[in-house]
Amino acid sequence: MYTFNSIISLIFNYLMRNLKKIHYKGYDEKKRHIIIYNRLSRSYTFLNLSEIVYDSFIISNISSASASIIGYHYGLHYNEMNMANKANFHGFSLNTKGNYDYYLLSMNRNKNVNIGSISNCFNALNVNPCEIICRKELIEQFHPIQACFIGMLAGIKTSKAG
Repeated sequence: MYTFNSIISLIFNYLMRNLKKIHYKGYDEKKRHIIIYNRLSRSYTFLNLSEIVYDSFIISNISSASASIIGYHYGLHYNEMNMANKANFHGFSLNTKGNYDYYLLSMNRNKNVNIGSISNCFNALNVNPCEIICRKELIEQFHPIQACFIGMLAGIKTSKAG
């Protein structure tokens, strides 16, 4: 039986997860810019891939599916972006807080990820990141920063595969 406080908590968590302040609108392949819409200022912004990927505020405020798409685009161009931004690299933290059902545990040398579930903490699944980003209902259960990282891994795997 749910109590009043638990119902309010469930509604609040749902709204916080689904009402994001920033929305992904598209990707400009020629300029390698991400187009985002800011609901607060009601404006469109064009950001470089590396600017948006390493900005945890922006990534945290978009949906997990959108974050994975942005990470995927970055992963496709990872080698060239990494060389160009070596001096500007500030790190990429996967430490996340929030009520999300899945989380990253580790990665093996094949770039597959081990994921865990809050509800089933004893089973870790070894999954190809490309499979995760193709399933919206699964990627939405990760924190956006972790979803972005999963998208990066999927992009890197895709670019190396040909």
